[in-house]
Amino acid sequence: GSTAIGYKAGEALTTGQGNVIIGKGAMTKTTGGGESVCIGVNVMGGDWPSGTTSRAAGGNVFIGYGAANGEWADANTTRNVGIGKYSMQGNLNGAVNDTCVGQESGKSITSGANNTFLGYRAGDTTSDGNSNTFVGSDCDTDDSGGNTRLESGYGPFRRGLNCGYKTGFWESTNRHHQQYFLCW
Repeated sequence: GSTAIGYKAGEALTTGQGNVIIGKGAMTKTTGGGESVCIGVNVMGGDWPSGTTSRAAGGNVFIGYGAANGEWADANTTRNVGIGKYSMQGNLNGAVNDTCVGQESGKSITSGANNTFLGYRAGDTTSDGNSNTFVGSDCDTDDSGGNTRLESGYGPFRRGLNCGYKTGFWESTNRHHQQYFLCW
């Protein structure tokens, strides 16, 4: 079974097993999703109008007011971590293996996979990009579908690097930060 605490928490669950659901309106639309943790008001409680596949989303951890609370489309969204108010609140449509920590981090993700966003609004405009790492407040890219990007720093002072095959050592300094990245 699952454990649900809070008004309407887990109210649609029929076959989902092993969930921990705490908070008013948390995980209200999932019917068969299992092994997820949802803690906070309206976490994973958005509208799911498109189909039944997404109603079986499982293996996710969402913590914080309104995390993963957008409309869920028809592709299964699994194995994600969203921690922070409004983290991963986009129209999720097959997002897999994303880690978003910080208020509004990854808030536009739809189908992006294997992303890591750490910091306030880190990666907040990325929707379908894959294998990106953004670390720092407001750290993001102008390309919502960019892949294999490494960015760090605060918004306008961020420094970027495309990592992949045959990349080398990159160094950048400014009066506030010194950053070193090694990619192979």
